[in-house]
Amino acid sequence: MKNSNWQWIQQRDRLLLYLTFFCLSLLLVSQIILLFQAGRVQLSRIDQLEGEQLSLDIPPGYNEPIKIIDSQNVTNPLQLFRNSQVIIIRMITPVNHHGVFAAINGKKAEDFYKGEVQLHVYDGDYVEINATALQQPSQYIVNVPGSKVVSPLNGLIVESRGTITAVGKVKFKN
Repeated sequence: MKNSNWQWIQQRDRLLLYLTFFCLSLLLVSQIILLFQAGRVQLSRIDQLEGEQLSLDIPPGYNEPIKIIDSQNVTNPLQLFRNSQVIIIRMITPVNHHGVFAAINGKKAEDFYKGEVQLHVYDGDYVEINATALQQPSQYIVNVPGSKVVSPLNGLIVESRGTITAVGKVKFKN
């Protein structure tokens, strides 16, 4: 009885050892296959789900220089002590719709009824475009005048398909 238990343990250990070598070999082979584009297409769907290329062509009429008039009243007097910057977001194909708006830190800032918005942002703000009211895809171009802002990039093109789309976190140069 004792001998049969010992043989069963040895067989189980041998089986586990073979299974471990098989799994490690399978992992090594799959990683080697993922190094090549043809294998990556077969084993991974990430490349297919990453998105589509956007056109970087700027439509006519957007090559004119942007004029910024800093005339927005400050509602909170403590904001006078913080450095702010203006960011302009334009709809590439303007749609007269009150349901599309820009949000700063999750709060509605201004709508795209005129086709563009001017946002006064501070370092660390998070800018989004809420286009949930639109059914068709829409594209936006971000213009950042001056050289104080590192992020979002000047000329950034953002596409939304009826969702809330992030423009990004605002970062100033130090």
